[in-house]
Amino acid sequence: VYGVVDDISCPHLWIESGLKGVEWLGGPGSGTSPTACLKLCNQRPHCQGFDFVYRESSQTADCVLRSGRAEDEECNVGGVEGAAMDPWLQIVSSKLVTKVGAANRYELIEKMVERQMNCSEWREELAEKIRKAEITSLQDLP
Repeated sequence: VYGVVDDISCPHLWIESGLKGVEWLGGPGSGTSPTACLKLCNQRPHCQGFDFVYRESSQTADCVLRSGRAEDEECNVGGVEGAAMDPWLQIVSSKLVTKVGAANRYELIEKMVERQMNCSEWREELAEKIRKAEITSLQDLP
């Protein structure tokens, strides 16, 4: 599972892997994903996400994998016109870039929990409430 963080880049965490011109129909916030970037990160055991630039005109993105999480305190912030775009200027032309950001990778871990459940007390309380409700409704009858 990936979560997008807008207007941020973390060049000090970049790994030597990335992709250019990845199709991303709709771009960030559309509910779609740059599938090739996700697949590349999923193949790398130490990948914690990727930074990206997005071009709305072509609906494509460039991405660079990261070895850590993108967080405001440790990364460049400010969007296309700010510091987040600065490290990308060495790699891409900023003319068509409409969005810069990061996608953090999260792993969902499912665990089975076994425990004994005794619902007898709950059932008794519920039965008592139902009996009281029935008595009250019967008393309301003409």
